This record gives sequence, structure tokens and C-alpha cells, in this order.
Amino acid sequence: MLNGMRKSAKHILWPLIIALVITMGGYGVWYLVRPETTQASIGAIWGEPVRQEEFIQTARAARAVALLGGREPERSELYMAAWRNLLLQREAERMGISASRRDLARFLAQWPVFQVDGRFNPDRYSRVLAGLGLDSATFEKQIETLLANELMGTIVRNQALVSPAEADRTYLRLNEEIRVEYARVGVEESSLLQDVPEAEMAEYYRENRGQFQVQTEIEIDYLLVEVDDFTNLTPEEEAPETGPEESPPEAETGRTAAEESAAARADAISRMLDYEDSLAKPAEEYGLEIRNSGYFSPGEELPGVGLVPGIERLAWAMETGVIASYPVPVPDGFLIFQLTGIKEARQGEFEEAREEIRVILLADKQREVAFNLAREKLLEIRGLMDTEERDFAAAAEGVDLETETTSFFTRQGGDDLPPAPQFATAAFLTPPGEVSDLIPGEDGFFFLSVLERKPPPPMPEDENEEWLAIARRTRAELLYESWFSHLVRQSGFSITNEEFAP
Repeated sequence: MLNGMRKSAKHILWPLIIALVITMGGYGVWYLVRPETTQASIGAIWGEPVRQEEFIQTARAARAVALLGGREPERSELYMAAWRNLLLQREAERMGISASRRDLARFLAQWPVFQVDGRFNPDRYSRVLAGLGLDSATFEKQIETLLANELMGTIVRNQALVSPAEADRTYLRLNEEIRVEYARVGVEESSLLQDVPEAEMAEYYRENRGQFQVQTEIEIDYLLVEVDDFTNLTPEEEAPETGPEESPPEAETGRTAAEESAAARADAISRMLDYEDSLAKPAEEYGLEIRNSGYFSPGEELPGVGLVPGIERLAWAMETGVIASYPVPVPDGFLIFQLTGIKEARQGEFEEAREEIRVILLADKQREVAFNLAREKLLEIRGLMDTEERDFAAAAEGVDLETETTSFFTRQGGDDLPPAPQFATAAFLTPPGEVSDLIPGEDGFFFLSVLERKPPPPMPEDENEEWLAIARRTRAELLYESWFSHLVRQSGFSITNEEFAP
């Protein structure tokens, strides 16, 4: 059965499969769940308790959405999404909004992972879920919940109405340009050489135990088919065996030919392993060394190979002893591996987390000093501008800060803005002749003064419909967020276990 599953999975869209396994199968989660606590209440919505297990399932679904979008969410973002989805789920149930089986079928039919020849295939769907150990009922329930939440959001957003005048205002607001000068107080200017007291580190650990999980570790055996092994071969030698029903590729020269030969060799090994339970036979036949990785965690480099995300995404979905279903491309060639060991995630002890805690607390203290210094500089600059009527640049120079000037940019930002997400917003909120409040950035704190604002030209007539649609979308999102904020207040939403707070 295993061999059949491996062969049928050769052309599956693996990133999507791994996302499903990680989120629904329980791998890669930052928190650990003890069986006796899964039914514990961790919050309340409309006076009804939210159970820990319900939260975990919702968080996994939220992580699936993020992974399918190509990114790994931070823990705080994931928890926020989970609570938001739970609140929406309860409200959808109250309003009688649900996704139909037809909606679910239409949604699943769009996923390439469940398709054969571009069409949804029930057998492929069943094999993928069964082969990866997923419960189809739980999986479909989570998808139906997400679809119901989205339907409810669509109903709310569709109530947004806009006029041509509002479309004009949207055009003017989004196309207005501004140019500013700014000063920065960097974190590096407030370096701290002192250490963190032991008691402070211990207290931080007690209050943030959930942050210090030892992640799941895996160990693999692998074969590496290197491209360089094919660069000095004769044309007859460049084409490895590809099976009795296939003819060897035509001989070519250069790096491309070597890469194609390495790929063909890796594919031949993979097909051979459809009928093997270890890497021994292809290793002996092709003279390859079976290498062992030792235990490693997500984000760590594979010894002798480097960082290979493709291995990580696939390995967490496998069971011990299983051989990967396809060769994984690596910088030097192709890698075929077998999962040989798993160490499950666990709660990290204080001693293991000591150095990480020290770094965190030192960075917090350093940033706090930078914030206080930046606040003092800002007050001094404002004072010089008020009492001595200096302009921003002269006042900044008076407190030993250099200024920089941006090019014109819109509310969407610009290429030469400092690394501070709120910078553009703060610029458009700052009146001419004044200085903005402190703007937090990645490497310090900023404040700015407006030099010039430039209105856009009149809206082109052929863009009326486009800007009407943009205004409608903007209004719809504002309406939705206002509705959601009201829902939070009305539902009596609360989190009673701080370990699960965003």
C-alpha cells in the first residue's frame, strides 16, 4: 500500500499537502497539549466557554490559510486570527449562516492537490487524506467554518455604498504626494553593557513559559546526487539509466547537460525506491554514500548540504521509516531521503532558555533606553523650533542629530523611506511646520517634519469606474471592521487563560 501511495503522490502539489499536514496533523505547533487539559475553558464568547481543543483546531486552520498564502505567521498573529475566527464562527451560527456541501465541493475542486488532469478526483482526494493520516470529517468541518465566516463577511461588506464624490475623494487622497525630512535615534546609540539579573530572567521565564518550546527534531538518512559528478563525463556516460520503457536523454554539453543527467539519475533512484524499504540498494548500485543528518529542527541547516526548506516541509509530514516520494532539489544537485527518527516537541527548561531570555531582555532594555533618548531629543527640537524659530533641520542639528530628506511619496509609501511601517501614515497626519510624534522602526525611533505636499492632477475620465470600485472596497473594509469591533463588545468576548492571549 505504501509503495502505491508513493507512486500516486509523485505529481501532487506538495507544498499544499505539507501545509495541511502541519496544520491538521499537529506538527510544528508552538504549544503542547496535555490530554487532561483539552477540555479546559480558556475564554468566553456570548457567555459560552471556549475550550482549549476548539482553540487549537481553529489555530491550525488559521495557520493553514497563512501557509497556503506562502508565509509562516508569528505566534501573536496566529492567536489573533484564531480568536477572531472563533468569534466569527459563533456569530455565523447565531445568524444561521453556514457553508453548504456544494460550497465545500466547489472550494475543494479548485485545489490542484486533489485534481487529476485538471479536474477534482474523489479517489485522489481520499488517497491524499488517508495517506497523510488526516481525518476528512475534521478537515472538511474546518474548511466549512472558514467558508461560512467568509460568507458572513461578504454579506456585511456588500452593504457598503459610495457616491461619485467619494470616489473623487479617494482618488485625491491616495494620489496626493508628500516630501519630508526626518531624524533618527538608533537603538545602537544606547548600547547596554550590563547583564540581566538572574531573578529577572527567572521571572520572565515563569511568565512566558509557552514561548520556550523545544521544537520537534527529526533525523534522516539521505543520498546526494551531485551535478558535479556529471560534468566531466563523455556523452555516452552522461545519460544514466532511466528504466526499460524510456530512452536516455540526448547528450548535451555544459552545465545544463550535467543538471539534466543528475535529475535523471535522481528520478531513476526514486523509482527504484518505490519497491524498497531502505536506501541500501540504490546506494550500492550507484556507488553513493548513505549519509546521516543527526537530529535537526526547522530552520536549521542540513549538515553538508545547507538550508533546504523542501526537506523540512516534507519531512514533518512523514512517519519514521518512510522514504520521501520525490527527489528534493538542493544547491548541488538532488537529495533522496528516509526519515529515521523523530523527537517530539516539549517544554523547554529554564537552563535551556537562559541565553535566549538574556538576549530578549537586553534588547528590550536597549530599546527602552533608545525610546527615552528619542523622546528627550524630540522635546528639545520642538523647544528650539518654538523659542528660537529654527526650522526642523537646524533644530535637529542643535541636538546633534542629522536629518535626511525623502523623495515624494504617497500614503502607500516609497522606496527611500526608513524601515518603519507607520512612517507614511505619520507623515500625512503631521501638520506643516510641526514635528510628528515618535515613530517606532526596526532599528530605532524616527520623527519628521513635512517639507511639501503635492496634490494629484484631476482624475482621468476613463478611470472613474476603477476609482469607484476602489472607494467601494475601502468603504466595505471600514464597514466590516466597525461591525467586527461592535461584535467584540456585544459578545462579551474574553480570554481567561493568558497563555493563549495574542
